[in-house]
Amino acid sequence: MSLHRLSSTEAPTEEAKLTSENFLELKCNISGTTNYMMQGLTEGMVQDVEKRSETLGRDAVYQEESKIDRLPSYVLSLSFFTSLSLSFR
Repeated sequence: MSLHRLSSTEAPTEEAKLTSENFLELKCNISGTTNYMMQGLTEGMVQDVEKRSETLGRDAVYQEESKIDRLPSYVLSLSFFTSLSLSFR
């Protein structure tokens, strides 16, 4: 089960929205400074989303933070190790 918190960065008076859902996959963001899978998973849990704000009456940037209660029963990490090996060439 994952919990999502969506809050507006442009309208701090707007109340944050909380949702929960079952998840089947985790996003692992790999950048030039990512050394461990846990770093990539942590970076993938925070993202900026653009959506319509009723308070502002226009599109606004929201920050979506996700939290999980447990890891999936198995993790496929082939692309993680492939991306790291390509950066060393």
